[in-house]
Amino acid sequence: MAKKRVTKKKAPRAAKQQEPAEEVETFPPAEVIPDAEPQPTDDDINNAYRVDISDLVDSIDDNQCIVELTCGDHIRVSTYENKHVADAAEEAAAAYVMTIGKFPDPTEPVMTTVATRSATFGPFVVACSLVVEAREIRG
Repeated sequence: MAKKRVTKKKAPRAAKQQEPAEEVETFPPAEVIPDAEPQPTDDDINNAYRVDISDLVDSIDDNQCIVELTCGDHIRVSTYENKHVADAAEEAAAAYVMTIGKFPDPTEPVMTTVATRSATFGPFVVACSLVVEAREIRG
């Protein structure tokens, strides 16, 4: 017959003495107050950034002009140096078309206003089209 192994039950270890936890002051949860003001709409945001170019005319030099371009909801204001009024409007429209990567919708014309220190021209429509120049004819 095999011997039975006899084990003694171990006495439970004495619990380590724990230091009393520091008292932490608790506060009731903060009350969330909903915004009383309505959230701004896209029109509010566009109008917030809208600049009146007549306010900027005093800050430019005699050889500079300011172009305000609008097309639908898009508004851009650019400053050009040593450009004629028509050239500045054309360059602003070209930069706009290149930025959006397509021609604007025909129902939303590209409107520009150009201001110099002495006068303001516009608003007038800038026609956007693709012009291809033939440099060589091969037969």
